[in-house]
Amino acid sequence: MFYWLFGLVLALVVAIFANQNPLTVDLNFFGLVMYRMSLSVVILGSALLGALVSFFFSGVRQLKQGHELKKMKKSLDESGKREVSHLEEIKSLQLSREKALIEAERASTGDTRALREELLARQQEVEELKEALAQVPRPVVNESAPESEAALEPETMEAKE
Repeated sequence: MFYWLFGLVLALVVAIFANQNPLTVDLNFFGLVMYRMSLSVVILGSALLGALVSFFFSGVRQLKQGHELKKMKKSLDESGKREVSHLEEIKSLQLSREKALIEAERASTGDTRALREELLARQQEVEELKEALAQVPRPVVNESAPESEAALEPETMEAKE
């Protein structure tokens, strides 16, 4: 909006200046007299030609910037998509790592439980064998018979000596 307002004020100043200079002038181009016309027409024509040239170059610049902007947006979209896919891959790897840790923990807990159960079962077997051994009657040893000494238990033989 500012540029339009500035251009309008500038055009008004040029028009006033051209109107105040009504002289007739010769237009020379490389030493050749081209036309003879009013100075106000030359001033207004020059201002109009300058505005058109400026408009043309600013339009070209805007087109280039628009093209560059499209390229940058496309590049940004592609890099954003890559970033999203990398983030998804990272999340996937983190989830698989967490699952592996949970499974390893469960497996180690399960192994520990199995080992505890096996240990308790064997301790129970040992207790049962001790009870069974305590209930077995011990043979009575006749001390006068030398052949029965071989049948004695080691405790009894040690006690005899």
